[in-house]
Amino acid sequence: MADVARRPIALVTALVLLLEAPGIVALNAVMARFLEAQSMSLDGMDPDAMATGTRILGYVSGAALLLCALVALLAGLRDRRPAASAGACSSAARSCTASSARSPSASSAGGPSPS
Repeated sequence: MADVARRPIALVTALVLLLEAPGIVALNAVMARFLEAQSMSLDGMDPDAMATGTRILGYVSGAALLLCALVALLAGLRDRRPAASAGACSSAARSCTASSARSPSASSAGGPSPS
């Protein structure tokens, strides 16, 4: 599994998410329009409140999809896995590298040596 096609998969994923985000926002906008056009309520709820909630859901869903697309795009451009945060990952990598360099038996035995 050394040759992972990470870059093309991440770029295609970002493209699909970028195309999907406006579609979700538009779909929720159409549903909100239908809710505004009707004068019925569901179990006493105000139709205007339902339309507003549907619009907000569309905007939040679109923003979340755009954020996911950004993460996938950055992973594709960098050709690396997405990291939690740059500072935490780099310091953890240094400590892992430093601890494995100090105890060669940890890497050869398959685990940390007992202290």
